[in-house]
Amino acid sequence: MCFLACWLGVSAQDMRQIWIDMPDSIVPYLNKSLRTELADYANMKVKAEVKNLLGDTTRIEKLTDSYLSVTLNGSSCLEIRILDKSAVALVQTWKGPEAESRLSVYSLAWEQLPVTIDGRINIVRPDSVDQKEYDDLRLLMKPYLTELHLSADDNSLSINYNFPLLSMKERGRVAILLKPRTLRWTGKAFR
Repeated sequence: MCFLACWLGVSAQDMRQIWIDMPDSIVPYLNKSLRTELADYANMKVKAEVKNLLGDTTRIEKLTDSYLSVTLNGSSCLEIRILDKSAVALVQTWKGPEAESRLSVYSLAWEQLPVTIDGRINIVRPDSVDQKEYDDLRLLMKPYLTELHLSADDNSLSINYNFPLLSMKERGRVAILLKPRTLRWTGKAFR
């Protein structure tokens, strides 16, 4: 019985412990001591922010039993979500000046797992746009950067697209073609 109780306690990790146990190599300027301090502040319901090893401010924006959002510094952030009893998703986003993200999936012991997502841009031609304008706008949509966000409420991943070479006016024109995408965790991949 004692063995079973200990095993269940280890397998049912909460987000706080996953955050603290995260390898330093993922965010080298935020060691285990600083992550623990941030988590303690968040649990005490006070301003959860520390100076990281680079002298920037790192802040927990949201911490629940299964989700964590952290502003690492002025140009990057991180989200973690517990997907199931054996996997967590981690999204790192860099803003320079347009946001671009990377998705990784790990076991609860922080061993990287293979993951695939279909990050292709989802374009729909509205009735109000003729074929020539549609073709012209599609040509403007390259290159693009993929920005990912984990949901705090469920195991979904939303995909947004950023166009670093377009003017604000061109971005507005292109936006009418973009259809938002949300992928769901299937146990092996986001689809």
